[in-house]
Amino acid sequence: MKIALSLITGLLILGYGIYKWLDIQEFGAVPDAAERQKFLQSPNFDSKNGTFTNIVPGDLRRDMKTWPLLQSYIFGKEIRTPTQDLPVVAPDFDQLLKKDGVPLKWIWLGHSTLYLNIQGTLVLVDPVFTSASPFRFMVTRFQAPLATVETMPKPDVIVISHDHYDHLDAGTMRFFAGTSAQFLVPLGLGSRLRSWGVDQARIQEMDWHESLNVQGVEFRAVPAQHFSGRGLFDANKTLWTGWIMKGPGLNIVYSGDTGYAGHFKETGDRYGPFDLAFLECGQYNTMWRYVHMMPDEVLQAARDLQARNLSPVHWGMFNLSLHNWFDPIDSITSLATKAQLPIWHPKLGELTSFPGTPSQETWWRSHPDFIKGQSMVSKDQG
Repeated sequence: MKIALSLITGLLILGYGIYKWLDIQEFGAVPDAAERQKFLQSPNFDSKNGTFTNIVPGDLRRDMKTWPLLQSYIFGKEIRTPTQDLPVVAPDFDQLLKKDGVPLKWIWLGHSTLYLNIQGTLVLVDPVFTSASPFRFMVTRFQAPLATVETMPKPDVIVISHDHYDHLDAGTMRFFAGTSAQFLVPLGLGSRLRSWGVDQARIQEMDWHESLNVQGVEFRAVPAQHFSGRGLFDANKTLWTGWIMKGPGLNIVYSGDTGYAGHFKETGDRYGPFDLAFLECGQYNTMWRYVHMMPDEVLQAARDLQARNLSPVHWGMFNLSLHNWFDPIDSITSLATKAQLPIWHPKLGELTSFPGTPSQETWWRSHPDFIKGQSMVSKDQG
């Protein structure tokens, strides 16, 4: 009996120790009572529950069917992780920094991480260079990062959409805490950044529709249909958002993570049309379409935004759903092409200049996994 009690006590102490380590290293602080008082002015904050709310009320858990989900995870035949590395282009940061009059240049670094040069202002969007989990072994990258925070140019602005691990990386934030970068984040995220060493003077927390001009670029937080949280007890304690980035003669939008809802039309009507929309496309499933878009909804979102061009993100680096890793980009490319909407799908690390003509190379279709996947579909149909 004593041995059993000692074992249980030891496990409890170990568990508590692991939780506290994660709390310091990975979770980050949540807003305290004084900060929550400030949120009362936000129409998106539920003062009764102390949490932020969505445009379309709902419960993600309601649509999650545990047994079918487990069956799909265990017995599904999808190729969720590449069996070979995806093709990459070594990031040309020198060319990215070059002042050549191009309105927009960007490098896609996988998933939703983008490095933008907007008319000379360097903007790093949702930078994640490690895992998408507090436990590094749980949600690993498809392949090594194309750049490290130590070797890439230091950004002027870091934009964060929400606090999930595949969009907010504690280690990356700690590194950039020692630079002069300005952090633009949704309401509540300042507490996390401060706990990782970022000076409050360099943090700007914003509610939906609020804007700030930085070095000639107007940044505006816009609605999204999602949720937040990094630990066991902090669900929806911080806000989630999309971002508009507008410079002279250039208007672009980044959706962040979001389900499809009326906010896209509202954003398009109020702030559009948009020259380019970076829209989440990937990690979707009908069981969680409340917070992530299906491919046909991505196309409709682009239409609602009055976007003249589309570049899909939120795919190509992490396995967070049940579909083939290549399904998101192939599906939206087919839909956009049919709709005659120009779609930009650069390789990982490839420098892209805008405006211009997007590459027609459907590079993922040359990957052995795609060829195998097509063969499996043909066999099933036969």
